[in-house]
Amino acid sequence: MGKLFAHVKSKVYHLNGVSAETVIEAERKLGLRFSDEFRNYLMEYGVASFGSHEFMGLGGDAYLDVVEETLRERRNHPHFPKNCYIVENIGIDGILILQDEEGRIYELNDGGVKMAYEHFGDYISSL
Repeated sequence: MGKLFAHVKSKVYHLNGVSAETVIEAERKLGLRFSDEFRNYLMEYGVASFGSHEFMGLGGDAYLDVVEETLRERRNHPHFPKNCYIVENIGIDGILILQDEEGRIYELNDGGVKMAYEHFGDYISSL
């Protein structure tokens, strides 16, 4: 998992990660299981950012909390899939980047949801 941000040329900022128990509690609150890749990201980094990209996680600022932001967007967005959670809020035109339990990455906007990448690592590599 340490290779997740290996290709990123700018400085990657991150926390120290969270415990497996914290991850399990977050999954319970959301009623789903994070993909293995995202679980590992949470336990290694907690939250992370580079350049203009800030990724959701656990243990950081409230606006980057994957649980709170996912619950909020589920209430506010009619197209939000129940088996997904937010990995990044683009901050432009209401675009959200989501991941499902199998690890696929989707883009959510006012027009609906479309699959974008097979894995979180693929998404990061595209930035």
